[in-house]
Amino acid sequence: MTNMTRMRLADCLLIAAVLTAVVFGSDKAGDGSATTETPPLRLGKMWNLNAAGTGDAATIQAAIDGAAAGDQIVLSSGVYTGVGNRDINFKEKPVVITREFDTSTVVIDCQYAGRAFLLNSGETSGSKIIGLRISHGRGSFDGGAIMCTAGASPEIIDCFIDSCSMIGPGFAVAFRDTCKGLVKGCTIINCGGGVSLWHTCISRVENSLVAYNILGGIYYDGTNGSLVSCSDVFGNTGGDYPGTYSFQGQNGNISLDPMFCDATAGDFTVNYLSPCNGTNNSCSVWIGSTRVGCPVMICGDANGDSYIDIADVVYLVVYIFGGGLAPNPLLSGDANCDSTVDISDVVYLIAYIFSGGSAPCALCP
Repeated sequence: MTNMTRMRLADCLLIAAVLTAVVFGSDKAGDGSATTETPPLRLGKMWNLNAAGTGDAATIQAAIDGAAAGDQIVLSSGVYTGVGNRDINFKEKPVVITREFDTSTVVIDCQYAGRAFLLNSGETSGSKIIGLRISHGRGSFDGGAIMCTAGASPEIIDCFIDSCSMIGPGFAVAFRDTCKGLVKGCTIINCGGGVSLWHTCISRVENSLVAYNILGGIYYDGTNGSLVSCSDVFGNTGGDYPGTYSFQGQNGNISLDPMFCDATAGDFTVNYLSPCNGTNNSCSVWIGSTRVGCPVMICGDANGDSYIDIADVVYLVVYIFGGGLAPNPLLSGDANCDSTVDISDVVYLIAYIFSGGSAPCALCP
């Protein structure tokens, strides 16, 4: 493993901040032109926390209470539960809460005893929640996972939010009053509702997947058509856009099956053919917080050795007629791409290999 891959996500954020200040300088004129003067940059303290409570602070809330503007609260892999790790309040502080490494799995499990975060003190974009999984949140009326009110405008980035509920109807992430927050690259599934943007807000939802929520996907009752972009809002029981305004078909937004690898088993990575894969959508961006996880299929490669040859014909014959093992994934044996694996695929492969027939299709269904 290289030093770069070992670098902590928090370290990368810090380096990016330093480079931005040094390379681009400040823009005192407000016209986009940088001056040669570099504004003072506070390199904040890094609070290292673990789920056992033996880090620099016992809980996330304790770390925020002790933090100063610009500090980073870095969570190592684990499941964070209990008082102080739910109903967390930023208390107006511009601090970043993030995971230790890109590969870390940090879960804030609210155990249906409260929501994860409450921001109600005018927090700005300096208050950031990055790379966390938030599960089993429960809010009063709205904001089962994260509630932003009284002008709070945080940034919520690369988070996975699932299985949240409300005492009364409400959405997992809620923005109220004159907020200007951001939800970017997040996945929100199996909650009471996805995201609510009340008409007084100009918060944005970008590159996010909002799917299979009960009350609806993204609720908005205003008229600003630019607030939601490059997002997949799909399969929400109460409607993908249950408010008075729909973003469907605008700004690169889609409502297509995300093609989870195995949602029933809790695997929310996606098939490589998913519209959330940046190569398969018009925005050319990843949608949601998860990436490709299913085996990559080569159509006709029934035995999974990355080649298409007579061995695949034999493999299919044994599977179909001799009770042999099925291709894995099954549709890798679907040479003619009719969504079934049968004798017609054997005939198709024989024609391709020996008689100059058409090649198996490039993308399996």
